[in-house]
Amino acid sequence: MMSGSLPDQGDGALIDAFCDALWLEHGLSKNTLAAYRRDLSIYADWLLKRGTPLLHASETDVQAYMRARHANSQPSTANRRMSVLRRFYRLALRNRQIDTDPTPAFGQTEPTLPEIPVLRGSGEAVARA
Repeated sequence: MMSGSLPDQGDGALIDAFCDALWLEHGLSKNTLAAYRRDLSIYADWLLKRGTPLLHASETDVQAYMRARHANSQPSTANRRMSVLRRFYRLALRNRQIDTDPTPAFGQTEPTLPEIPVLRGSGEAVARA
């Protein structure tokens, strides 16, 4: 794929719609939108070479892409590209274009919630077991 080109008509339209939505909802700058479009186009092209359109990617596809593309990348670069994929798939999920987001478990840990004390009858706080 040539730099700046879109991978195919179907995925290209999805990428355009994604960037439009980001601009409308979040007012992102032209430079940010261009970087998101480039990152997502490279990912879409990588998927298509494997016979998978954007909306059919699995968590395994996302993991394989991140390993292949970012083995020697700076963590900040890999994190930015992962963020683009998360935003794309969350928007697709919200728009009911996909049933499951292939990105949530990759690169994230479950948040830990603070322990909430349980109050006993006398107002005495005891840690929940």
